[in-house]
Amino acid sequence: MSPQAVQTVNGPAASALLRVAQAAQLLGTRVILTGMSGEIAQSLVHLRADLGSIVPLRDLQHGIAYALEQSRRRRG
Repeated sequence: MSPQAVQTVNGPAASALLRVAQAAQLLGTRVILTGMSGEIAQSLVHLRADLGSIVPLRDLQHGIAYALEQSRRRRG
């Protein structure tokens, strides 16, 4: 069974995403969202979701590279 991509995001789903991100940030993490499609991005903009504290990146490879770079910067 292959995974299916999410095509749209409704208000409750966007709200849940933001709540999870806020909870993770309270624990001292930085939230990185990878692989968001254009349709999802448009849905979130239409819903006026505030994603200002989330780092959006093109794909998982870029997300891992970003996380590794941030880790290196913190170490010195």
